[in-house]
Amino acid sequence: MKKIIALLLALVMALSLVACGGTDTPDSTSTTQPSVESTPAASDSVGANFTVVVTDLDGTETTFEYTSEAATVGEALLAEGLIAGDESDWGLMVTTVNGITADWATENAYWAFYIDGEYAQTGVDATELTDGATYSFTKTISYTVMGEGATTFYFTAKDLDGTVTKYEIHTDATTVGEALVALELVSGDESDWGLMVTTVNGITADWATENAYWAFYIDGEYAQTGVDSTEITAGATYEMVKTISYTVLGEGETTIYVTVKDVDGTVTKFQVNTDAKTVGEALLAVELIAGDESEYGLYVTSVNGITADWDTEKAYWAFYIGEEYAQTGVDATDIVADTEYSFVKTISE
Repeated sequence: MKKIIALLLALVMALSLVACGGTDTPDSTSTTQPSVESTPAASDSVGANFTVVVTDLDGTETTFEYTSEAATVGEALLAEGLIAGDESDWGLMVTTVNGITADWATENAYWAFYIDGEYAQTGVDATELTDGATYSFTKTISYTVMGEGATTFYFTAKDLDGTVTKYEIHTDATTVGEALVALELVSGDESDWGLMVTTVNGITADWATENAYWAFYIDGEYAQTGVDSTEITAGATYEMVKTISYTVLGEGETTIYVTVKDVDGTVTKFQVNTDAKTVGEALLAVELIAGDESEYGLYVTSVNGITADWDTEKAYWAFYIGEEYAQTGVDATDIVADTEYSFVKTISE
C-alpha cells in the first residue's frame, strides 16, 4: 500500500514539473506582441523641390531653390513673393519677378516663361508644380518686325504718355530716314535742314498747336544729325520721342506749367519756377499776364502779349486748372507744384 502511495506522489510531481516547464518552450503562445516603429507612407510627401531662374534684360541670372506643397507654380511663387501680376481672362499675367517689372506699355516688355528650357504652353497658375523641374522667367522685349534687307537695326517710338512701340527693321537703305520713310513709320516736311519729322507711327507732334516735336536719339544719346543724314549702323537703336517744348521763366523752388492758346489754336508753353503763393502772383512777376483789378480780383486781359478785348472782340481769357475750368481767379488760385494752368483766348458767341 505504501508503495502505491509513493508511486502516485511521484507521478503527481512529474506532471507538475512538465506543466511548469511548458511556459518556456518555443511552441508556447503569448497574447503580448512586440512593438513595431511605424514609417511614413510613400505618399506622405513634404513637397516638390524645384528651381527658378530669373534673367533680366542685360542677361543677369538669379537662381532660387524652393520646396513647396502648392499645386501650381503660380501658387508656389506667389506665396514666396517672387512674382506678382494682374488677373486676366487667361489667368495671372506676371508683371514683376524678383522685384523687376516688365511693363508692356512703356517698354514693350513681358516675362517669357519656360519649363525645363522649353517655352511654356501654360500660364504659371495653370502649370502643375513638378518635383525636380526648373522654371525660368526671362524679361523679353517684343519687337514688330518690318522690312527686308541685309542690315538690321531697332527703332522705338515713344508718345507723350510714355507709351512705347518697338520695331526690328530689316533694310538695304543707307540712312535711318530712308529706311523709316520707306516703311511709312515716319513722315514730315522737307526743310533747309533735311526732313523735319512730324509724324511717327501715326502720331503727330504739331509745333503750332502743341509746342511739340519729335526728339531723335541714337543709342540713348540725343542725335546731332537728322534722320535722313544719319547713316545706319547695324544693331543700333534709334528712338523718336514726342516732346513738349517749354520756355523756362522765373526762379524759385516750385515749378508750374502754363499753356497759352490763341483763337487760331496756336499754343505756347511755359515752365515757370517761382516762390509765389498764387498763380496770379507768379505770372505777374514774370510778366506773362496783365490785367485790371476788379472787385473779384485780377481780371486778366493780356497773356503772353496777346490781348483779349471784350469791347472790340467779345473775347476773354478762359482759365483752366489741369483740364477743368477754374472756379477761382488767378490771384485766388493757390499754386500746386507741377500743375498745368491754361489760358485759352475765347470768343463769346
